[in-house]
Amino acid sequence: MFKIKSFSVLPSTQDEVQNSPFYTLVVAETLTQARGQRGNKWEAPRGNLYFSFSMKSSDFQQSSDLCFLCGLAMAHAIDSSKVKLKWPNDIFIEDAKCCGILVEQNGDKLIGGLGVNVSVSPDYPNPDYPLTSLKEKGILIEVKDLLEKFIQNFEIYFEQYQKNPSFIFSKWKEKALWMNEKIYLKSDLSIQGTFIDVDEKGGVILQTSEGNKVFYSGSFRRL
Repeated sequence: MFKIKSFSVLPSTQDEVQNSPFYTLVVAETLTQARGQRGNKWEAPRGNLYFSFSMKSSDFQQSSDLCFLCGLAMAHAIDSSKVKLKWPNDIFIEDAKCCGILVEQNGDKLIGGLGVNVSVSPDYPNPDYPLTSLKEKGILIEVKDLLEKFIQNFEIYFEQYQKNPSFIFSKWKEKALWMNEKIYLKSDLSIQGTFIDVDEKGGVILQTSEGNKVFYSGSFRRL
């Protein structure tokens, strides 16, 4: 499905794939200008997996669907009962983040990017939750093997998605972090509630004192 381009170092795999044809996957050993959601900068030491790939925006009902597909494919590539999916774009092992997902759209091109802490976790503190690596949690896998498994899983899930787009959300919820727990969400407003579901547009549904409310973006953490 993907034509793979490998690099030792790049400023950003997101930027590199933007200038490549559709269905190109760019992987690098380290990045000098790595970025995440809302343009947040992050470290990219060697020993981890950093890659981005391009799809057509018409491949998806909505751009956020790609984020959920990426989460599913990587969670099952890591292949551990400890792995959980944190809404909307992170992967956790137990109580710590090991992977972030970034989806960006530019015209008719949709780009998915993932950074997975395979052997090393960044040494700066996160204010909301701890960071970890697969190695620190006892999950030993080579970077190239993890990428191969991701691609295999992604192709399977994408084929299923094309037949039944809503399947990704029911599948995603099987590994949802903090489901049925009290959480704090900061979006246009700050709100507390119980995380009870995800709708078919990828929105998180919170049960609050004022009834059920749906949010499609925001910062999400457990109380």
